[in-house]
Amino acid sequence: MAQAKFRFRNKKKFKTKYELDDAVLMDEEFQKITDDMTMLEAQHDMVKALAEGYEDIRNAASREIFRRSSEQAPRD
Repeated sequence: MAQAKFRFRNKKKFKTKYELDDAVLMDEEFQKITDDMTMLEAQHDMVKALAEGYEDIRNAASREIFRRSSEQAPRD
């Protein structure tokens, strides 16, 4: 949205689309937003990896509980 807003407000100041694209990348507001998005994506990836690790531990515990319950001698 910030990129589109910048393009709309400044499209007459630049001769070509490429100059406008470069100006968008140099805009401080746009840089701050992209930095925040990059940080959030990195945090998301870390949390996702952590959750998958806990899921693996849970699945292994479930398999172990099932294995131990099936090894018991039948009760008469």
